[in-house]
Amino acid sequence: MISNVLCIDDDRVSTLVMQLSLEKSAFCSEINIFNDGEMALEFFKNQSRLPITQRNIPELIFLDLNMPGLDGFDFLEYYASMFFPAFPDTKIIILTSSPDPEDQYKTRIYPFVLEYISKPIRVAFLEELKSNAELSHFFSGK
Repeated sequence: MISNVLCIDDDRVSTLVMQLSLEKSAFCSEINIFNDGEMALEFFKNQSRLPITQRNIPELIFLDLNMPGLDGFDFLEYYASMFFPAFPDTKIIILTSSPDPEDQYKTRIYPFVLEYISKPIRVAFLEELKSNAELSHFFSGK
């Protein structure tokens, strides 16, 4: 089981579905939800200031692309330049309602983006993700 998942999405219905799906699949032990990218960046800024032993960095982030203010693409840009070097083990899954193939293409440049999936999240996807070799170390306790 992953210990910490972060969800960044301005849609409260989507975050509720995400939370219920994560709980139903026993995917993680802690879920943090931010309603915009700015709040999430502030979270990472605060974490980077803490001693390593006190940090609570998520192993996985579910990120919406279409948000007011700092959107998902802005978040990816800031995260890549400011936080990825310090937190290289954190992976991101794009969870969006965007049907634009160009959006999917633009997210491929980030090495920490694992998947690009459409809303809503499905428990079956989470179960499949738990068996994914790239994330297996999260679930095996290694």
